Amino acid sequence: ARALLNCILHRRLPTGAHLAARIVETEYYHETDPASHCYPGTRNTKNAVMFGPPGRAYVYRSYGIHWCLNCTAAPDGEGSGVLIRAVEPLVGVDEMAKLRSRGQKKAIATHKLGSGPGNVAQAMEVDISFGGMDMQDQQSELWIEMGEELPEESIGISPRIGITRAIDEPWRFFIKDNPSVS
Repeated sequence: ARALLNCILHRRLPTGAHLAARIVETEYYHETDPASHCYPGTRNTKNAVMFGPPGRAYVYRSYGIHWCLNCTAAPDGEGSGVLIRAVEPLVGVDEMAKLRSRGQKKAIATHKLGSGPGNVAQAMEVDISFGGMDMQDQQSELWIEMGEELPEESIGISPRIGITRAIDEPWRFFIKDNPSVS
């Protein structure tokens, strides 16, 4: 989860438009973690991607409303996922604003376009159809480009947000002082 901070999430839209955003906040989930969709290490049709090779997209709907994007992180056969909680828009900001503003009357500040996991998916136009996509393949519609490693002092660590189990685990990572952090 920490290694994804400062990486660039790319999205190639069907129109040919290119979106790019810096990953600024993540949370880690593992098959041994009661808050994880793959706990207690049991594979099913909904979470099977989490047990696949690292670098695959795992997408699920939260509260029946928002899509949430994760990237698998453990070796093949071991369940895990890194929730991408927030991104900082870099390329295609106007397109992200259009995608986010559907049905809203007020403009959304640029730093808030990808702040929060549901907003990440909406701003990057990601849904369940991306499940299993290889996010290491730069020829795909959705991929992650490795970023420069951040200095230790610029990384914040805290318990995860919005969960009811394993609430004290320090598995939320974020870039300190970045306005796009949720």
